[in-house]
Amino acid sequence: MKSYMLVFLLLIAVVLSSIKVVSGSYSSRQMFSRLHELEQEYSALIVERGRLLIERSSLTTPAKIEAAARDELEMRVPTVDEVRVINP
Repeated sequence: MKSYMLVFLLLIAVVLSSIKVVSGSYSSRQMFSRLHELEQEYSALIVERGRLLIERSSLTTPAKIEAAARDELEMRVPTVDEVRVINP
């Protein structure tokens, strides 16, 4: 009777440990999949950062700033008569 009980307990231990192995394997696959997604997102963000840096550098050229001030803000270079020099 004791040997049957021992075999039964060992069988339960084997089943429980195999369930734990399967669960760990599934969890590992999920984490690897998430890692792959995050690596792709990281790569996309690096590309977007590069694009934004190029866009920023093109928008900060003096010609672009002057054109934006003239077109969007309706600013212009003052004439000689409009310039006032204030001496302290």
